[in-house]
Amino acid sequence: MKIALTALLLIIIPSVGWTETITVGGTTMEIPAPPGFVMITPEMMPLRDVQRQTVPATNEQFIAFIAEADKPAALKGEIPDLTRTFSVQVPTDLITRLSTNAEFRELKDLFKNQSAAIENQLKRDTPQLTDKMNKGLSDALDTDVGLAVNEVKMLPPHHETERSLAFSAITKFSVNDEAGKRVPLVTAATSTAIHIKGRTIIVYAYAEESGLEWGREISKQWADAIIKANPSDASTALQEAAKAGGFNWTKILIPAIVGGIVGGWTVFSKRKELFQKPSPPHSPSDSAADEPI
Repeated sequence: MKIALTALLLIIIPSVGWTETITVGGTTMEIPAPPGFVMITPEMMPLRDVQRQTVPATNEQFIAFIAEADKPAALKGEIPDLTRTFSVQVPTDLITRLSTNAEFRELKDLFKNQSAAIENQLKRDTPQLTDKMNKGLSDALDTDVGLAVNEVKMLPPHHETERSLAFSAITKFSVNDEAGKRVPLVTAATSTAIHIKGRTIIVYAYAEESGLEWGREISKQWADAIIKANPSDASTALQEAAKAGGFNWTKILIPAIVGGIVGGWTVFSKRKELFQKPSPPHSPSDSAADEPI
C-alpha cells in the first residue's frame, strides 16, 4: 500500500518550479519553489504580515510559499483558504556560523537518538515560545487569537541523506473563534534539516493532518532539489571537511522544532472572519526577494 501511494504521489507531484535566491549569512543560495507553489511577496498584504507573525523569535524566515492557485486572491489583499504552505527558516545562532559535515552528523544523531527527551523538552518550552507568536497574530488581526499548543506528537525521522534529515510532527492546538470559543485544530508539519554550502537551514512543509504523507513526499523532492541547486565550491568543501567544533545543537533544536509546529497556522486561516482585514499601503521599495520575510 505504501509503495502504491508513493508511486501515485510521484505521478501527481510535478518537478520543482522556478528558483528564488536568498542570502544566509553572506552565502547565496538558490531555493527552487516547491511544485505548484509561489513565493509570498510584499505585495501580498495582509497575508505576508500575518504569516510573518508565526515565525518564532529564535528563527529567521528567508522565504515562504503558498499554492499558485492562491496567488490572485493574495494579491487582492485577501487571505485564501490556505491549508498547505512551505517555509525556509534558519535559527539565528546559525545564520553566520559555518557548520562542518561532522557537526551536521552530530545534529542528525541528536534527532535520531534523543527524540523522547526532545519531545519532553518541547512540551515544557512550547507555551513560552508561542507567546510571542500569539501576541503578534492577535495584534496583526486586531483580535484575541488565543493560539495554544495542546499536544505534540513527534514522529521518528523518516528520511535521511548525507546532507539532510527529515521528521514530522502532528500537533493539536486551539484558537479562539469570532465568539471567543475555543476551536481545536490539527496540523501535520514535516521539517527537514539541510546542510548546504556550509550552512544548516530548516525547510518546512505544512499540511492538514491527512496530508502527512503528501508533505513527506514533496519535502523529500524539495530538499533533494535544494541540495542539487547548491553544490559547495572547493573552498567551502574544505571548511565543511573540518572536525566538529563542539557546537551545542540542543540550543537550536527546540526553536527549529517549534518553527515547524506553529507554522500550521494556515489551517485556521479558513476562519476568514478573523483574517480579512484591509490591506495596508504598499511601498514599492519593499520588494527584495532575498531579504528575510
